[in-house]
Amino acid sequence: MADLIRDFDWSATGIGPIASWSPVLKTAVGMVVNSPVPMTLLWGTDGLLIYNQAYAEIGGARHPAMLGRGVVESWPEAADFNRNVLRVVGGGGTLRYADQELTLYRNGAAEQVWLDLDYSPVRDEGGRVVGVVAIVIETTGRVLAERHLIAEHDLIAQMFEQAPGFMAMIEGPNHRLTITNPAYDRLIGRDDVAGMTVAEALPEAAEQGFVAILDEVYASGVPFAGSGVLFRVDDRTTGRIEDRYVDFVYQPIRDLHGQVTGIFLQGSDVSERVAGEQALRRSEVALQQALSAGEGIGSWDWDVVLDEVRADARFAQMYGVDPERARAGAPIDDFFGGIHPEDKARVQATIARALSGEGHFSSEYRLLQTDGGIRWVGAQGRATFAEDGTPLRLPGVTFDITRRKGEEGRQAALIELSDTLRDIADPGEIAFAASRILARTMGVSRAGYGTIDAAAETIGIAHDWTAPGAVSIAGVLHFRDYGSYIDQLKAGETVAITDVETDPRTAGTADALKRIQAWSFVNMPLLEKGRFVALVFVNHERPREWSEDDLSLMREFAERVRVATERARAELALRAANETLEQQVALRTAELAEKEARLRAIFETSFGFQGLLTPDGRLVDANATSLVAAGVTIRDVAGRPYWETPWFAATPGMADTIREGVAQAATGDVFRQEVLLKLPVGGWRWFDLVMRAIRDSAGEVIGIAPEASETTERRMAEEALRQSQKLEAMGQLTGGVAHDFNNLLTPIIGSLDLLQRRGIGGEREQRLVAGGLQSAERAKTLVQRLLAFARRQPLQPQPVDVGQVIGAMRDLVASSSGPRVRLEIAVADALPAATAEVNQLEMALLNLAVNARDAMPDGGTLTMRADTVRVAAGDDRVPPGAYVRIAVSDTGSGMDAATLARAIEPFFSTKGIGKGTGLGLSMVHGLTSQLGGGLRIDSRVGLGTTVEMLLPVAEAGAATSVDSAAEAPRSRASGRVLLVDDEEAVRAATADMLTELGYDVTEAESGPDALDWLGRRGFDLLISDHMMPGMAGTDVARAALTRFPALRVLIISGYAEVESVATDLPRLAKPFRATDLADAIAGLRE
Repeated sequence: MADLIRDFDWSATGIGPIASWSPVLKTAVGMVVNSPVPMTLLWGTDGLLIYNQAYAEIGGARHPAMLGRGVVESWPEAADFNRNVLRVVGGGGTLRYADQELTLYRNGAAEQVWLDLDYSPVRDEGGRVVGVVAIVIETTGRVLAERHLIAEHDLIAQMFEQAPGFMAMIEGPNHRLTITNPAYDRLIGRDDVAGMTVAEALPEAAEQGFVAILDEVYASGVPFAGSGVLFRVDDRTTGRIEDRYVDFVYQPIRDLHGQVTGIFLQGSDVSERVAGEQALRRSEVALQQALSAGEGIGSWDWDVVLDEVRADARFAQMYGVDPERARAGAPIDDFFGGIHPEDKARVQATIARALSGEGHFSSEYRLLQTDGGIRWVGAQGRATFAEDGTPLRLPGVTFDITRRKGEEGRQAALIELSDTLRDIADPGEIAFAASRILARTMGVSRAGYGTIDAAAETIGIAHDWTAPGAVSIAGVLHFRDYGSYIDQLKAGETVAITDVETDPRTAGTADALKRIQAWSFVNMPLLEKGRFVALVFVNHERPREWSEDDLSLMREFAERVRVATERARAELALRAANETLEQQVALRTAELAEKEARLRAIFETSFGFQGLLTPDGRLVDANATSLVAAGVTIRDVAGRPYWETPWFAATPGMADTIREGVAQAATGDVFRQEVLLKLPVGGWRWFDLVMRAIRDSAGEVIGIAPEASETTERRMAEEALRQSQKLEAMGQLTGGVAHDFNNLLTPIIGSLDLLQRRGIGGEREQRLVAGGLQSAERAKTLVQRLLAFARRQPLQPQPVDVGQVIGAMRDLVASSSGPRVRLEIAVADALPAATAEVNQLEMALLNLAVNARDAMPDGGTLTMRADTVRVAAGDDRVPPGAYVRIAVSDTGSGMDAATLARAIEPFFSTKGIGKGTGLGLSMVHGLTSQLGGGLRIDSRVGLGTTVEMLLPVAEAGAATSVDSAAEAPRSRASGRVLLVDDEEAVRAATADMLTELGYDVTEAESGPDALDWLGRRGFDLLISDHMMPGMAGTDVARAALTRFPALRVLIISGYAEVESVATDLPRLAKPFRATDLADAIAGLRE
């Protein structure tokens, strides 16, 4: 260094040539150069540097350029710091800094360093300060080591605090407790023993001999271990003595001179183990479940002297060791066999250091799995030693760190890829370098990049990377020789095969794939302008599950390789065109313009909302989709704060949300939230809004990219599905109870009908009978409404003249609505017949009319209209086709959005308790759905409601109605009837009806009973319930018809799906009156 100073041209500096140096300067320079510690002079007002060799080493790559230069210029990153030094020490003061932290760029990159710095003034003969002498000692290594020790101490303290076993530090010959962990406090039933001796804190421990053992360990220095030792604890909260069984170790603690100063107690409460083997097994299962729920793999305990490792089953399986062998104790070499060969020596060396005296063992390494995969684990343990230093045991715990290591590996791989590709100009070398990094990161046998001839369905591979022992497949390969997945690749789909033998796409070509050592693989296509042009692939020599992380890493590699390859090709093309530079520049400019145009086209044609903001949130650009939704041009909104733009202005509270999101994105974090926006065009709409930071090459945030994808349709679909599931569930409930209701109503209606027709009782009794029958009929109607809502009411659709039905109901609707409601009816001319059922249609219209009346308590206008309408494809509520539309409108209070959304829900009513069942609109909705039509509801608060029923147009004309009042009188019937029903009440009521009709009735309570009667006497008619225990009515009917083909049969059922009883057998649904039964029997004779 002295030679370098001597040969330096000092005349070019403010110091001047060496010959002119003052004695003070020469003396100071001599002191600095000859000092063994790093020193430098800061001479003159500019602090010109003159330093020794030790300081030069601290300067790194800045030496020797900084010799003779000012300290502020030489260390610009510490300019303010050094200016302060020149000011203070130049003024005659001194400065000293201990472990001063600085960020220096001494070797071209930012580096955190710590320094001890001493600055003193250098004075000339007249006492004037002419320079500063600095002693610079780098303490980076020590500071980092101390911080590591502090972190390790904190970790140990945390482990001590959180350890599941009990621990305590006991000091001195009196055995004073200094530290206890929560497990120890729980064991002894108190947490206030710190500072007390064991005998003071736990008299019972002294009585049981534990203090005597402590005395022996303290005196001899020999550890003591107890297994399953009984410790009788005095529970001071309950006053009871509790028996605890513990495993524990008294480990002597020695000072630097080897003298015992205390005892470390570590142990576990093993009362459950002592209680029995069964309890132990349950405990082990619970432990395994707990470990499986977190990141734990298992625990182990190595008896070093006996070379026996005892471990739980989960730990053993991960290392490839038989669990029973591990439970009994296996040599540690058995477990070393599961460690990756590249990691085994390092792990063994770490264990050796722990056993040689370090004690603490901590390592991270890979395990080979039976499925060919790799699992990363972190292991921690601490060895115990005999008095002479002989290692005795090494217990510990192993944790699964595969996910963390995988993420670290992927990030490191991407960084390495970026660094590697930066300096490569050849496209082939780019592909090979990327393949090498990708294969090493994913742990596969082969990786590569190939170009595609889509027409020939071939791939050309110039150079693939292969692991040791794997063969290269460089050359041209035909995809069809290796499976049927080429069409997926052409469509841009990634193909991931776990096992070529079991995947249907490769099972037929598995042998060919195995010959090239590709038992599993991933093929990821690269598309340009929609064309399949290149492929990134990885192969593995064994079956393997490909995770989403694997595919994500490959996609990132593929994109970066594509970009780097395009860059390399562009650079090669540019170098090749040096002689025609102007032409090439123009060509490149055109390409860039085209690329920019493509990007602009993508930006402008995107269905999502996209934009660009400054870091402080002002709008720079927005695509056409978003501008149309806001009803503005870019000139209207450019430069405005994003949260003040029309996209958010009409949504309460949204401006604050967007402002916070912009602030979050400006820090580099991603902001994402699903928002409901009221837009100038389209109204309320749902969006998935994301804002991401845009960074420059230095990593600084230079902009923010907001993007919003509309989720309105998905939200609506989810709501529709939820509504459908709710209606289906309610439908199943109502349909299920219909049978019981109908069975209950059949004897009630039949009996009351009989009493009424016979005129039994006086006027008062007949009035009661009429009231009861009316209530039963209302119950029957309610069941029908429930079934209509549930879409389980059996319908007999037929062509219906809707105009005639509405006209016939005019008087009923008018009387039901009352004098304050004006009724208007409008039926289109030549209205075609609709597919419907008259009774159900009348009930639906009456329900709608009653709802309209109730919505107009102060009176109004109720309008019933009928016309035709054609529904086009795309209506999500009604299938396309021609319909007869029946609209019922009122001028009442109307419904808000929340009420309208629930209008067709079963049992939902706004009429108050006792004023409605909540089934009216549900029944109408169920009816129209069963008929293949639909229901539309339009309502405005304060204006009224319109409900439209859309019924399919019938192919045939409506049948002419017959006045039921004109029915001819019935003649008395005769014949023998066999009646079968397992419900006694229903059977009795039906038998009375048949007897009154003139039939000779024989009753049977089951199918076998009925068949027995058929064998004993002849019958003209068999009437059987459908659902009966053991033998259904249809089975009875078919057995009877087989023996007596001329026998007439009628099936009755209380189930809603009566139509499904038997399509070839006559049926009658419960409940029914005698006239209904007579009509059904009369139909059998026709």
